[in-house]
Amino acid sequence: GDLFFDLEGDAFAGEGGLEYLFGFAERNGRYEARWALDAEAEKREFERFIDSAMARWERHPGFHIYHYAPYETTAVKRLMSRYATREEEVDKLLRGRVFVDLYRVVRQGLRASVESYSIKKLEPFYGFERDVDLGEATRSLIAFEVRLESGSGAAVPDELRAEIQGYNRDDCLSTLRLAEWLESLRTELAARTGEPVPRPALREEERERERASAAEVAELFDALVEGLPESEEDLDDEQRARRLLAHLLEFHRREDKSTWWEFFDRCKMGPEEFVEHRATLGGLTYAGAVEQIKRSTVHRYRFLEQTHEIEVGGSPKNPETAETENLQRGFCGTVLALDEAGRTIDLKRGRNSPVPHPAALVPLDTVNTKVLRESLLRLAREAVSSGFAPDSPRRAAFDLLRRVRPRLAPPGGSSLVAAGETPLDAVRRIASQLDRSVLPVQGPPGSGKTYTGARMIVDLLASGKRVGVTANSHKVISNLLGAVCRAADEEDAERRAVREPATTSAGRGPLGPSGGREPNGAAAGRTPNGPPGPHTAPVRGIQKANAGDGCPDERITETGSNEAVAAALASGEANLAGGTAWLWAREEMADTVDALVIDEAGQMSLANTLAVCQAARSLVLLGDPRQLDQPIQGVHPPGADVSALGHLLGESPTVDPSRGVFLDRTWRMHPDVCAFTTEQFYEGRLGTRPELARQTVLGPGPLTGHGLRFLPVEHTGNTNVSEEEATCVAALIRELLDAGATWVDRDGVRHPLTLEDVLVVAPYNAHVAALRAALPDGARVGTVDKFQGQEAPIVLYSMATSSADDAPRGMEFLYSLHRLNVATSRARCVAAIVASPALLTPDCRTPEQMRLANPFCRFLELARPRGRVGSLRSQEVLQN
Repeated sequence: GDLFFDLEGDAFAGEGGLEYLFGFAERNGRYEARWALDAEAEKREFERFIDSAMARWERHPGFHIYHYAPYETTAVKRLMSRYATREEEVDKLLRGRVFVDLYRVVRQGLRASVESYSIKKLEPFYGFERDVDLGEATRSLIAFEVRLESGSGAAVPDELRAEIQGYNRDDCLSTLRLAEWLESLRTELAARTGEPVPRPALREEERERERASAAEVAELFDALVEGLPESEEDLDDEQRARRLLAHLLEFHRREDKSTWWEFFDRCKMGPEEFVEHRATLGGLTYAGAVEQIKRSTVHRYRFLEQTHEIEVGGSPKNPETAETENLQRGFCGTVLALDEAGRTIDLKRGRNSPVPHPAALVPLDTVNTKVLRESLLRLAREAVSSGFAPDSPRRAAFDLLRRVRPRLAPPGGSSLVAAGETPLDAVRRIASQLDRSVLPVQGPPGSGKTYTGARMIVDLLASGKRVGVTANSHKVISNLLGAVCRAADEEDAERRAVREPATTSAGRGPLGPSGGREPNGAAAGRTPNGPPGPHTAPVRGIQKANAGDGCPDERITETGSNEAVAAALASGEANLAGGTAWLWAREEMADTVDALVIDEAGQMSLANTLAVCQAARSLVLLGDPRQLDQPIQGVHPPGADVSALGHLLGESPTVDPSRGVFLDRTWRMHPDVCAFTTEQFYEGRLGTRPELARQTVLGPGPLTGHGLRFLPVEHTGNTNVSEEEATCVAALIRELLDAGATWVDRDGVRHPLTLEDVLVVAPYNAHVAALRAALPDGARVGTVDKFQGQEAPIVLYSMATSSADDAPRGMEFLYSLHRLNVATSRARCVAAIVASPALLTPDCRTPEQMRLANPFCRFLELARPRGRVGSLRSQEVLQN
């Protein structure tokens, strides 16, 4: 019953590519081709293929699908997720090891005298001759895909399709012959050694409780999409929301599956691949036991120089012993210490552990999402039973799904920010008027998002409301809770100052975001002559957090108990509570607060946001989807893969004035830096305060002054680390520090420039390590995600990669507009990109790649050249 499978696809056809030919051969050489020239046919043929595979597996328990290279399994996962169909079946096929990648078998089992392990190069070894000339086939593929991308695939001449089908047939039959040849080599090896060559064991199918959960999801999915039109254009807002909710029910399972699939794919790699892969740690040798901690032993291992994603505190797995059904067999200890310079890693595990010492480590980062999935199921049941009724207790969640503008009591005007009102004033007013609705607040870099959110929460507490705070991390939650406590103190101080005007300086108000000054009264959102009362409501907070991760303010009680948070809110002991989505999605937390504030909502998935909606009457979403986006592992149906704020903004870079509040002034960036940021990322809506024009750097070299700099450094062949750029960055910083450079702040005050005043950002951990090695101790160096929310007078963005073709994760990662925005907008005075000039001339093959490259070219246009750095070809690059 085995199949030998090959897909032909065009990554640039349609919305997101098209697998236009499904071809497979059987053991007897019988070949079948199924064409799919549009998305509807692609979905149909995908389902047909998977159904056929499941039927064959049922008839033949030893059934396998052979393919060459991972393209086919990657495409199967993508199609499954894109169309939200056959997910259980695909998962079973992958878990059961039905798919067999012969490319991996060849790489790990053979050494052949060929320049590459392309199947075409191997065919002479097993005597396969193709019917279709490869040159002719290539020309036919190009001609066909040009027609497909222009929308005229259905009009392709029969002879062209026949040529492509013949090429695909050759690929399928070649895969069959390769499998037969490998089997013969296996038999030969067993005969020569006198020992059997074992085959991988088949894994058991899913447990019964997983099937029951899947059945309920399927039932709710069917109920939500029942009667909906097939075409997106025919859906109204409620129908579109119902379909989106149906697709979100499996969001967490799709994410989990992608994580597990990737993990087990990595476990199958060979020794060299463990060293080469960006995430795994290979080439480990045991150095001995170094310490006893209670009943555990700390074992030390040495490793080769390499890039990896193993972290202290993690529990990576041993790929030799990891199994789906009993993952503890893969446990080899908790990472206690990691010395990159000395290339040693310490693993702590039980003193009597029988687990063998690992030769490689594979990271595995999973969390139990059961509480989130169950909350989404409750929301789906409510949607099915109430039909999105206006009196539903989950109206805010339904508003979010349908992108309904904030509903206020009393109703607001066409623009949420009234004439003459600042965005800060508007947020504070609107939050108290929300009527079971959702308020999005978009806060660009340095615009005072946390400052605004904290004062909004203080107002809500003062009006007797219970407020919840959530985000993706305890650190972000703690930061906002701490800001609320400080804001409450400042509000009290301001009210006292209003009653005793002699205690304040004339014409000066309280501190604003980033230490700037708001005009008198503006920070409180009201005139100084009319405070609502003698003091703010006292902050009585509680936070569910890991030990040591909570807010340090004494008004916030840290607890490890979900029940303690629920009890404190119910009794009135607490009026402010913080916790991640795993707290607020619990059934017992339903309706425990009046307003739930989601910080960094541009990074929280729509699925998780809907899961926590149940906790509050209304939601406030603070964040910016134009900065770092939510981390996604899996492939999801359109619309199910976005953040909450990303969902509300849609294709627009900024929030519609009638549907949310845009914080339109930065308190951080010099106008010359802000000019690039607002033009490229915010439709020109982000302005800067006039006093920020005073900010400048005084010293020698290309980093003096203010604005943008592009500092080209010539190098070739670098992927994720550049010693040339690390040397350049070190020289730039040393030049400033040795000369005693200074910088001027927004108030015109001059400060000595120190190492703390320079932020060095890189896209890759490997380059971060190189930069740290080149810079003095204490330098602020890290990846983009480590520095969101931070700032410095000077920011250096060192990109490491020599050219777009060298980018290990493709242009989409290296040229990410989210990362470019965050990296450059940390700067108060100077934002500089240190990079290979070849990055500005990528060979763009799609409109999306052009869109990614354009902001870098615009950065170069706006940058001011100041001198040379090392042996740079700066004049040529800057003039071009």
